[in-house]
Amino acid sequence: MEASNGEDKWVDQFKDVIRYILGNYIVIEDIDDSILIKTQKIPPYPKREKQIEWEISKEKIQEYFHELERMNIPQESETVLYHDNFYETIVQIPSKNSLLFSDLWQIERDPLKVEDNLNSVTYELGKPSDPYILYMLKVFYEKGISQKFLNSIVIRRHLTRYQNNDFFYVIWKILPVKYTVRVHSQRTKSLSQFEKLSEYFLFTVSYNLDIPLIKVRTFEDIYQVQKFKLLTRGDIQNIEPPRRRYIPDLLYHYQLAIASDNPILQFLSFYHIIEHFFEEVYQDEIVSLIQKEITKPDFSYRRIEDLRKLYAKLKRKIDAETSGKSELDALKLTLKKFVDLVDLKNILDTYDPLLSQYYMDNEVSFSRGNRIPWDGEPEKIYSKIAERIYKTRNAIVHSKNSYKATMRGEIKELPKYTPFKHDKDLQREIPLLRFIAEQIIINSAQPL
Repeated sequence: MEASNGEDKWVDQFKDVIRYILGNYIVIEDIDDSILIKTQKIPPYPKREKQIEWEISKEKIQEYFHELERMNIPQESETVLYHDNFYETIVQIPSKNSLLFSDLWQIERDPLKVEDNLNSVTYELGKPSDPYILYMLKVFYEKGISQKFLNSIVIRRHLTRYQNNDFFYVIWKILPVKYTVRVHSQRTKSLSQFEKLSEYFLFTVSYNLDIPLIKVRTFEDIYQVQKFKLLTRGDIQNIEPPRRRYIPDLLYHYQLAIASDNPILQFLSFYHIIEHFFEEVYQDEIVSLIQKEITKPDFSYRRIEDLRKLYAKLKRKIDAETSGKSELDALKLTLKKFVDLVDLKNILDTYDPLLSQYYMDNEVSFSRGNRIPWDGEPEKIYSKIAERIYKTRNAIVHSKNSYKATMRGEIKELPKYTPFKHDKDLQREIPLLRFIAEQIIINSAQPL
């Protein structure tokens, strides 16, 4: 059967994608109804290295593209493919010791398959389906991101080691994705229903095997583009001896933050550095308030009215402390005491030229943390930075269903942070917290 122009285009697209991923390590030839993919020797190479070939029918390629055409991709999660009766997405093990989970090795060949006959649903965990592998190849090709995780050693080793396997199996071994979760349903399901079913299944596996399995929302998360990148401020030959006495507790939190890959731990560790001064700056403000009042030329400790006015001002401060408002005030006071706004914006721009603009244009999605008006008055900038940080901290720490009554008597749900779902957005807040924490550590230190 002759292929249509559209199907020929799919075959050509497949060849372009493979050439992009495997580069000069392969050549591709057309042979009637198939394409032949052959390795070629590129120095340096072992003398005994042989040419390896894989033949793939054009019909199979077209079939996989047809399958992808049926799929939907939700805007909020580019790793999800689904239609009315099927769902598939990437699953990763968020652990540096993932090789210890030997129970997962066996599902690389034979996926874990669990059938729920009562509800007409089948669950699978294992190697991605071939159409999904093709989908990943297309995404990596279109985004130009293969070089972030591939190198010549990886390609050569896997092409040779798995030469007797199906070509899509070989590609899967090269790609940085080990597993997907799949849900098949004989009855029509919505995306929301598929999401819940897949989460239930992953929990069941994790609970029984003691293995953390987390769905990945974006392809960037796979190769950790969002991880805090290095900001080198010097070289090892020119490191100077310390010239300040730093507060040890702050250094412990700082080391914990930069050693972690977990955005929650990073955020809270940097926040603890800021929090260290809350009581001090708040007490300083109260002392300053008393000092200003009692040194006014029209103040008299003999006049009851003057004392009552002073008491009223102090009471408002104390009431603010019991209501929680004092923490936000203390956060703002700490920023004003230790953080230079010009230096902060400069370091953000050095780290990422787009980052300060991101903070100005966007609230924090899960916490409603305020935008930062870098072009505003300093007082307003400090206030908005404090509110952005404080609201985000509360959404993390109080990550449960909470409600409060508004002034109009309406019941309003408070923002909350959902692990993994909001990790990417939280990661964007880490540079702001880190550079603030670093200024506080440095500016609170004393000469050595």
